[in-house]
Amino acid sequence: WNTCHGEATKAQAAAPKPGTSDSAVADATLPLVTGAESQQVATYIDKAKGLVAKAKPDLDIANSLNKTGWKKVVDAHANLKAAEKQLTKRVDDLSDVRDLEQGAAKKIMDAKTAASSQGMKQLQLAESQLAKAETDQDQSESDRQAAIDAEEQALTGIGSQRTCFDLPGTRLSDTKPLTVKTLLAPVETHSAESCREAC
Repeated sequence: WNTCHGEATKAQAAAPKPGTSDSAVADATLPLVTGAESQQVATYIDKAKGLVAKAKPDLDIANSLNKTGWKKVVDAHANLKAAEKQLTKRVDDLSDVRDLEQGAAKKIMDAKTAASSQGMKQLQLAESQLAKAETDQDQSESDRQAAIDAEEQALTGIGSQRTCFDLPGTRLSDTKPLTVKTLLAPVETHSAESCREAC
């Protein structure tokens, strides 16, 4: 604001005045925002940064647990199918032997049951870990939303202390695009109104 005001003052000073050659214009500088409100806004921003820092490790852990959980589920299914295929082949091979004893057949069936039971246990364990990973991921998303809400509240607190004025006919010397950045909160600058709101 101070920069814009200074440029507007210089432009007015350079313009000729009707009926006079004096083009001096008194300069003025608006005071910066200070006081308890600024401290409160800084506190909000610090809290928002803390929430972001807290949410990121949890999100990374959740993503890692999610990948590990799915891998264990896939491995358990593959092990179960391999065990069933192997046992089926054994039964087929042994069924071709006419002198197979009933005791040997029973041991094969017991082995198949044991392998299936072990595979189911591994599958249940993998599914349990996957459920925990999903819970952790939901918590991370909740923490991230809390950080966004805190940042938006801080920005709203700052914006409520500012007033924007349009200066028709004033051309700024610096016309490079302005990029409005935040920590997490979304910013809309697709129109003059939304750009003024973001500033």
